[in-house]
Amino acid sequence: MLEDFLSRMGELRLEMERLAGQAQELERVVQEQQLRLEEMDLLVRQRDEQLAERQARVEELEERLRRREQELAEARTRLAEAEATCRRQEEELAELRVLLSQREASEAALRDELARQERPAAPETVTLPVQALLERLSALEELARRQEAELAGLRSTFQEGLSHLSRRLERLEAGPPPAPAPAAPAPLPVEVPAPAVAVAPPPVEWVADPIQALLQEALESLPEALCVGLSGLDGLNVALAARQEWTAGEALEVELAELTAEAGRVASALDTGSLLTLAFQTRTEQCLISPVSEDHFAFMVTPAASADDFRRAQAVLLQAASRLNELF
Repeated sequence: MLEDFLSRMGELRLEMERLAGQAQELERVVQEQQLRLEEMDLLVRQRDEQLAERQARVEELEERLRRREQELAEARTRLAEAEATCRRQEEELAELRVLLSQREASEAALRDELARQERPAAPETVTLPVQALLERLSALEELARRQEAELAGLRSTFQEGLSHLSRRLERLEAGPPPAPAPAAPAPLPVEVPAPAVAVAPPPVEWVADPIQALLQEALESLPEALCVGLSGLDGLNVALAARQEWTAGEALEVELAELTAEAGRVASALDTGSLLTLAFQTRTEQCLISPVSEDHFAFMVTPAASADDFRRAQAVLLQAASRLNELF
């Protein structure tokens, strides 16, 4: 009887140990499932964050597209205003030509009248009118000379305005924003009732190109830099600031444009973010490239130097590219 009881107790102990082992196994399985659920939750959160970042990027690109469309509309408006200013200057030049021809005709008529007055006649009847006509003739000749000088200045101003508008049109077609149009000279009066002192038109003040000024500032901030430039991905040069001793190679902008476009495609394929800086070094020089917009990039050429000089040149170029991006 006692042996049966002991045998039964042994079986119960074995059963309890087996149940305890199963409970531990179930607890381990539950812990593994819980860890897997936590990993899945973390993965879902990461995917949500990536989706949010991509959505923000899409919204940013849409906003930039809208800004570009607005800037294009503003540039077209400025171009139309510049064309209207050019037409007004042509009209004013035509009016000045008509005024000059009228004054030349008046001068010829006065000379004819003076010639008639100088014919033989009584001294007491000729002296006073001839003296008055001589004074009037000298005053008209002085006025004619002044008007000719004014007309020459206006012609020069008109030619400079046309060349400036042509440069602005080329820059608009190339991409960068144009400089403000020059102020139109004040129109001169058409009728001249009596000899008077003519007033010269105000000088035209030209506004400096902000892109060229920014590139020049970047070049001066880095004394060892040879050149700093802005070019389009189509290979057309927009602006360049360089040292006098530096000469560019043939088709430099074209080669840099192809290199920048290829690097941008590689960065897009890697999906690691936008391209910030591209650099390569030869035996004597090193070149750094930084994208400014989707269609333009800035570049800098410096002598081959130490790593500290390279980092300083990179910082200057990135700052210049950031400031140029604000102009687009």
